[in-house]
Amino acid sequence: MKVKLIFLRLLKKLKSFLVLSVTVSLLFYYTFQNEIDILNSYAENESLPTIDTHGKAKGSDILFGNELPSITNIVEDTNIIRQNNIPSDRNDQNKGPPNKLNELPSQKVNLNEKNKYFPLLVSSPDHDPSLHYEQYQLGDTIPPLQPINPSSFKEKYPVMYEKSFPIDMTDKDTLSFPAILTDRDNTMLKKIHDIFIKSWEQQVSQWMSDPWPICLIDSLSTLYIMGDTTDFQRALNLLTKIDFKIPYTVSELIDIPDLTTRGLGGLLSLYELSGEDILLVKAKQLGDFILRSFDTPNRLPVISYPWRSPYNNRFPYKETKLGSMMKLTLELTKLSQLSYDNKYFNAVYSILQYVWETSMELPIKSLFPNIVDASGCKVLSSKELSMGTHQKDQIMKSINENLNFVFCHQFKHFNNYSSTISVDDKDYFSIYDSLAKLYSLLNVDILHSMKSVAERTQALNTIDKHKGSNDNDLTKESLSSENKQKIIDSNIIFHEAMENIINLMLFKPSAPTNLTVLTNLYTNALYSLTTNDLEVQLRRDFTFQPEACQFPSTLLYGNKLFLVDNEKDNLYLQVASDLVDSCFTLFKEYHGVMRPLSLDWGSEYSTMHRLASIMEDEEIDTMSSNNFDYDENVKIENILKGRHIGFENGFDIHNEVFASKVKQSNLNSEEWKRSYSFIKNEAFLNIKLTNQDIDIEKKVWNKNYHKHADMPLWINNIDDSKESVLSPFLIKSLLYLYRMTGNQKWRQIGKELFEITVNKIRDLNLGPKGVWKVNEISKENIPSYWFSQTLKYYYLLFEDPSKFSFDDYVYTDVDVMLIGIF
Repeated sequence: MKVKLIFLRLLKKLKSFLVLSVTVSLLFYYTFQNEIDILNSYAENESLPTIDTHGKAKGSDILFGNELPSITNIVEDTNIIRQNNIPSDRNDQNKGPPNKLNELPSQKVNLNEKNKYFPLLVSSPDHDPSLHYEQYQLGDTIPPLQPINPSSFKEKYPVMYEKSFPIDMTDKDTLSFPAILTDRDNTMLKKIHDIFIKSWEQQVSQWMSDPWPICLIDSLSTLYIMGDTTDFQRALNLLTKIDFKIPYTVSELIDIPDLTTRGLGGLLSLYELSGEDILLVKAKQLGDFILRSFDTPNRLPVISYPWRSPYNNRFPYKETKLGSMMKLTLELTKLSQLSYDNKYFNAVYSILQYVWETSMELPIKSLFPNIVDASGCKVLSSKELSMGTHQKDQIMKSINENLNFVFCHQFKHFNNYSSTISVDDKDYFSIYDSLAKLYSLLNVDILHSMKSVAERTQALNTIDKHKGSNDNDLTKESLSSENKQKIIDSNIIFHEAMENIINLMLFKPSAPTNLTVLTNLYTNALYSLTTNDLEVQLRRDFTFQPEACQFPSTLLYGNKLFLVDNEKDNLYLQVASDLVDSCFTLFKEYHGVMRPLSLDWGSEYSTMHRLASIMEDEEIDTMSSNNFDYDENVKIENILKGRHIGFENGFDIHNEVFASKVKQSNLNSEEWKRSYSFIKNEAFLNIKLTNQDIDIEKKVWNKNYHKHADMPLWINNIDDSKESVLSPFLIKSLLYLYRMTGNQKWRQIGKELFEITVNKIRDLNLGPKGVWKVNEISKENIPSYWFSQTLKYYYLLFEDPSKFSFDDYVYTDVDVMLIGIF
């Protein structure tokens, strides 16, 4: 009886608890069941919200302020080795701008719910349906922007396997720079300092009032180097009060590479120069924001990051500049070093792994194109869907830019890329700069360590090869895994790329002076599955690009780190010297203005021998003597014969080429047999010169027909849209040449370059009573690279070479923040 009584009392006490437990359990069950039902309904429903192609975007769909950046002008040709072009549904539709979301709340919620589970797969910001930048007419009432709360960020794709930060405890070998005994040139240093202060006073008030003063940060390391401690400390005090967790901007898009190099790189540099701990805290805040752009299925960044968009489950854009992506690696790696936090290095590792995996699969080994498909996706065709391919691993259901469901086969390399190698992309050489400077920063080659990862997956790739698939892409994917039996590291990638650039992209134009120019290269890769042959057709545009003047700095620095032999060292030094001399000659020709120039080709002798060199084969018989002497009569005759009517982008089916030379694999019989051939009628890019353009009697350009009639006859055309007087490209290479060789010639050229530049600035901006300002051509404000790069290079060229030496500092490849070697 007593036991029964105790049991009843206990049951009475637990009664309310049991009811509550059952209620909570049922609530959790039906909540999860509802989520599963919603997800399954989305998976079965192959159409998203209805599209209004005529309605006006309102509310949260408005982009204020800045115009969206376009990279369509960069992607001038999209011939692809594996597919005819970069897969893009806009090519299939060909119906103008991307669709815009209907404003019905239920439809917007519907897409928002689906985007929780299925990532967006979009080619570029210009074709992103989640970004609406339609301009309002005058008088329209603009509703307030209502994005999601940017501070409530939650990671969707966390890192699955963290990578340990590489540490090498061995003593670092210093670069073998010559002992330069020359003292600092105080006269030149004062001139450079004076022009810096004049420029600084024009801009500092505006920069100090900026709530996110990235331009100020970008300039402060130069101020420190020049010893202006008062202004430096005043700016430093301002930075310590700024919150870098969230950008102060109304723009939906953040340029992540620019923010990383100028913002994060600047803070890290200032931290190491000043020792102020608060700056490292600010750098970590900014670094954490930058990591948001890496929250993608393949952990590659969205470089134009729509940080305010509610639709942020997305792949990286399918048209991404590889050089811009590689620019992120140095600063994030340095942040991991200083903060002892691997998460920043893990982001870097994702980029490097894709670069490493792709390096052997390019039409020209290790020579990367400008634009890659950073999504790593190959959209499955209807045939593949009917065969059930979408049910396999590595397939992710996604939403394309036309708001249709597609299935994405994910690769660990850049499966698609453009066929253009453009040196006028200022970030292109960052690909190779970053590889060399990462090695200098870490004393470890990260790419070399990836060999073990490849060996572990090679067996699986070999099995895939024998599954009997008829798909061209999958067959070559399996072949590529066998190519990686060769140890690929930064050293190999760097030297293969440099040799190919020298062999295929240098040319000597027909001009009164001896010039060596680096030009853009277009490729047309033709793969034969039956014979495993890869024929690569090549075409140059014979245009001088000012951005190419920075190539010698990449060539010289990387060669010092990855030195192979004295013969190659001498070759690289000669090429670098010739390029800098030629850039300076063209700089003087236009009295301090750098601009793209279309030049005449040299003889076919040079083309034939470059082919023979890259194929490592016997010399091809010469067709003419090696004579590049300029003859204006020959130039006029060529114009009259129609030889100056240039090509548009692309290649014809029946291109007439120089005889192809085949290079057989030395590794195994299954590697591609590559052949290279230049198009015989390379001509010029988008140039058309006829007898109307020239005054035959006077042997000059006809003023009535030619836009630039005052230019020399040996120059075909000038691009005024990119002209600059403040650019850092040439002085950067002069600094590297001087620090590498100790030759006083490069200091002397630097003096002339500085005087010509200052005189040109004065002439362009001269006001009343002789007052003049510093401005870039056609711009009201001074770009920050004038402070952070151009004037810094000038100052270091004439400073004591032992200060801020390459042995003690790594100069980042674009914004030259001084980051001390660890």
